[in-house]
Amino acid sequence: EDIALVFDGQISASLMDIESIPTEGYEGNVAFNQDRPKVLVTCGLKDAEKLSTLMTAIPNVKPINNYFITDDIYLGINENKLFISLNEELIKKLVGGEKLANYSPSTSISKPLYFSIITDMDKLPINYKNSLLRNGGEEVLKFYNQLEGIEFNGDINHTEFKVDFTEKSKNSFEVISNSVLKNILPLLMTSL
Repeated sequence: EDIALVFDGQISASLMDIESIPTEGYEGNVAFNQDRPKVLVTCGLKDAEKLSTLMTAIPNVKPINNYFITDDIYLGINENKLFISLNEELIKKLVGGEKLANYSPSTSISKPLYFSIITDMDKLPINYKNSLLRNGGEEVLKFYNQLEGIEFNGDINHTEFKVDFTEKSKNSFEVISNSVLKNILPLLMTSL
């Protein structure tokens, strides 16, 4: 009961530095490192001090310097945020005051269900970009350059899927079909 009063209801999740790993039966696809995925879950807090006190009272949660560990899960608290990750170095940085690069979606997040796909080449994880380049994904990156953003949002009554293109004067169906025919289809044909 006490722990529910500590959170403010905000939550976000991030998957960072995606890397292509050769996977039997899935050649050319991106797979995730199952040993130690770089995932971060962040929760907003009303009372960080109370959560810290509650966590120290749990027997299998061990305090280490200015963060906690339990069953290979690292938990850190800083600036009224609880950070949860399997990556200890990431938690150390965040509780030490370092910031991740900000990502601002094209619209404000105002719906309970929301996701966006990063199409800005400068904001893509470097390992994901390098993996695409190593595995013939230049064409996929060319397609990304034609997109300004991809966004999905909704609630119980309404959902919206939106794709914004960089070239506003062209018909969006034309842009997608030409991109698939010029960039993606040749890539698929060479892999058959």
